Amino acid sequence: RHPAGRDCSISTSAPSTLPLHTAAVHVALIGQAVGVEYWLVLEIWDMASGLLTKQVQVSFLAEEEGTSHSIQLPPLPSGPYTFAFAAFENVEGLAEEDALLAILRKPVHVVST
Repeated sequence: RHPAGRDCSISTSAPSTLPLHTAAVHVALIGQAVGVEYWLVLEIWDMASGLLTKQVQVSFLAEEEGTSHSIQLPPLPSGPYTFAFAAFENVEGLAEEDALLAILRKPVHVVST
């Protein structure tokens, strides 16, 4: 059902230890189809409380394979988080669960330097 029937995966430059006031992380969708519009969603979960701290969305039109996209980070207090990246195909009328291409969860510790 996905463009060219390819499997997608997500890679990120987000390190497991992130300095406070980091402005952005880079995310690439591997296996994207050129000419297709995608959504990248980053959910930031606070590990201590288990609550969703922030959600950031970026949409883009795939121009070439593996292009990296910058996701701006909100100011975060120091502490342990789970960064959950999800990639969706942006197709009119496609249900979210059908549009979902890939998920990457990464534990990230925000530290004051």
